[in-house]
Amino acid sequence: MSQYGLKVFNGKNAEHLSTLESFVFFKRINNIKKGNYNTGIKETDDPPMVFSRCTSIQSVIPASISVIKKDGYWNITCQQNGDVLFECYLFVRASYYNKVKPQKWGVQIFNNNQLLQVSGARPLRIQSITGFSNGRPIGNELSVGIQCAPLCRVVGYYSTPTSPYQHAVIEVGSCGSGTKIVPMRWQLTVLPGPSANSNTDNVVQYIDIKDYQ
Repeated sequence: MSQYGLKVFNGKNAEHLSTLESFVFFKRINNIKKGNYNTGIKETDDPPMVFSRCTSIQSVIPASISVIKKDGYWNITCQQNGDVLFECYLFVRASYYNKVKPQKWGVQIFNNNQLLQVSGARPLRIQSITGFSNGRPIGNELSVGIQCAPLCRVVGYYSTPTSPYQHAVIEVGSCGSGTKIVPMRWQLTVLPGPSANSNTDNVVQYIDIKDYQ
């Protein structure tokens, strides 16, 4: 055992630090509707990790949220036909956070020359839950018991007939609604022929938003 060093605790529980660079909380963007929203994140090839929730209770959300690069900045793009309001929680690498929000004092943790964590930032505490598809590619509503925001990503796809001769391809994602994770569905295109094979992940990742208020 070393005679000196650093121990990190969360309450009475010791925290185990990863040897990989961590993601940390950067900002929250409120009142997202349809369109592009500049995150202010630039000069990095790594897109932010984005977690989303709607501000009203929904069971299924006909929308899609993604991250694109535009004019050198990472943007959140929201597609929807309605007027649902979203809020998004953005996480960036610790090295980028330290670059744009440099510390005057504090603790920085390195693995060789790679910055892993900075004491002035809140680390990403990600959780996961199974049962999102449960054999149904359209996605299921899941209760997690906390005010949550799932990771914005394409969870799967499914197709549905629109006529005897063509089918619609639907993108499936997930979004927070109160203390539940609900499906997001967005029609991508219509293709000729019968319905194609469908596939949706059974696991979704999410955060407890109280850690980032």
